[in-house]
Amino acid sequence: MVVEIVVLVVVAAMLCVWLYNVLGSRTGHEQSFTKPVEASPAVVAQPSGQLERPASEEKKRDEIVLPEAWDGIRRIVSRDSHFDLTAFIEGAKTAYGKILDAFWQGDRLKLSDMISKDVMEAFEHVIKNRETEGHSLENRLINIDKAVVQKAGVDGDNAIITVSYDAWISTIVRNQEGIMVAGSSADALPTHDVWTFSRNIRQEPKTSWLLVETLAAS
Repeated sequence: MVVEIVVLVVVAAMLCVWLYNVLGSRTGHEQSFTKPVEASPAVVAQPSGQLERPASEEKKRDEIVLPEAWDGIRRIVSRDSHFDLTAFIEGAKTAYGKILDAFWQGDRLKLSDMISKDVMEAFEHVIKNRETEGHSLENRLINIDKAVVQKAGVDGDNAIITVSYDAWISTIVRNQEGIMVAGSSADALPTHDVWTFSRNIRQEPKTSWLLVETLAAS
């Protein structure tokens, strides 16, 4: 009886060892589970106060175009999708200075590239009279306070835009001896001009804007 009990104990011990070796070891194929990382709630920054809205593009453009000129601007854009109003205004300011300077200097070659034949004829008449009298100009454009589109539209294949300028100009007129006969070297005078520009919007490449009419507004 004792022998049988001993044999059973030995068999049980051997069975435990076998089960441990089989079930207690890892084979390398067991799936490892880890606790999923809980997603952190999204943090949304709340505004500390009411943000100031920048001035809209429409408001900026309203400052350089009179209300009655907008329909004409839209007609130009409908014919020329590349038309840029802001770029046009900046170009018109630059043209104002360049054309005035060429006119004061009597530079006919420069003028011919920037103005129409009709305007050239009017400028030529003034330049010739000045040369006949022996007068020379030492004018300077001091500043352009404002350039605003007054009218705009399309005539045939030509886009037409009228711009009014508020500017300050220093004027000096000298005679043949170089003596100042008019103007002032210290003071600049306010000037208000209305110029009309035109460009053919059908030709490729697009032609440049030309000055086609000038008025000295009251």
